[in-house]
Amino acid sequence: MDDVGLPKSSLQKAIKDALPANMRIAGDASELLVQACNQFVHLISTQACSGACLGGVERADRHVVQPRCCCISDRALQCCEGAPLLHPACT
Repeated sequence: MDDVGLPKSSLQKAIKDALPANMRIAGDASELLVQACNQFVHLISTQACSGACLGGVERADRHVVQPRCCCISDRALQCCEGAPLLHPACT
């Protein structure tokens, strides 16, 4: 069974668009970046649902991870110090 993750084609397009026009990326490197993005999203969402941001809601009842929960998780994991610049909920 495949794990749920970000759309591979969308990530590969974002990777391609981020590269200079005269540069290509090997298939293995692209696959590694896709896996890293999926693991990062999984890490943040797992942390956000772990209880740091439940606010009295049982984990089984949660269907959406709120932006502020991702920001709280980001601070707890010390991943992205630029998060407040990306979303006002992080301030």
